Amino acid sequence: MKQRRVVAYVLVGLCLTIAGCARPEPATQEVYPTVQPLPGRIAFLSSRDDGEATVYVINSDGTGLTRLTPPEMPVNSPRWTAGCRQVVFSARDGIYQVDTDGSGLEHIKQLSSFSALAPSPDGKYIVFDAQEATSRVYNLWMMSADGVGAEQLTNCSFDCLAPEWSSDEQTIYYWAAENDYTTPPIRYTLNKTDVYGRKHTVWLSASETADIISLGPISPDGTQFVMTKEMDQDEHTDIFTLDIASKTWHQLTDDHAYYDRPAWSPDGRQIVFMRYEVPSRPMSRAFPSIAGLWIMNADGTGRFELVPPIGVNGSPDWCAP
Repeated sequence: MKQRRVVAYVLVGLCLTIAGCARPEPATQEVYPTVQPLPGRIAFLSSRDDGEATVYVINSDGTGLTRLTPPEMPVNSPRWTAGCRQVVFSARDGIYQVDTDGSGLEHIKQLSSFSALAPSPDGKYIVFDAQEATSRVYNLWMMSADGVGAEQLTNCSFDCLAPEWSSDEQTIYYWAAENDYTTPPIRYTLNKTDVYGRKHTVWLSASETADIISLGPISPDGTQFVMTKEMDQDEHTDIFTLDIASKTWHQLTDDHAYYDRPAWSPDGRQIVFMRYEVPSRPMSRAFPSIAGLWIMNADGTGRFELVPPIGVNGSPDWCAP
């Protein structure tokens, strides 16, 4: 189950390209107080267009749904640029950017496969992982926001993946594999480096990350991560925050549903996330048949259904208006 983290950042991309999955039986829904979403726009992936992963944006109150990429172009990892001006994302042949009305689609970086990417908070740079053609190992790179230039930040023997910036733009966190596919299960540490790639340290050991399924971004105030952890042998997942200073966990969800891909609101007071249900094994949580997007307060209280489960919807990223 933990091998999934190798492609954690494309979980939704994998789900979205699978057509004809069984639709889960309706389940009893927990009742939560309704929260008022904070202002903003949310970019996300959806399979509502013939099962392929497509980038959409929507206002945080559920209005203004707009498709940004064509259905015939499978994509992954949508993230806002600074000021909500554009959305950058990964496709099979590299990194693209597109305007918020779907115009101005531009291929800014040629790559050989999908990539996980993260624009810097100031909008000047993009850090991303890329697979080397000969070794097939993923490493981290940094380029300017327009795709010009690229400097390698890691030189890993095994995959280094899924970068995230600190809010002060001084540190980049990433997953680092300790072994490869030939000796499963794959073990990962959560590492960090300076922006020049000169000083790499292990921040969480492989034993400390054993139950982590997906790494979300750091809160706007720089004090905590939001993540998804696997809770039991049935692969049930819940959302947690992790305090960066003390490395203490706080559980935010605890019900029958499955959760993944959480992301902060621009002010850190709310969290948008993927929620779905798996009817029964051997149906894996890696391939939900339908999934919606919801918003809750940062302490785990309240709920607002942002995107109904029409197909699979996931990988949200929230931007200030």
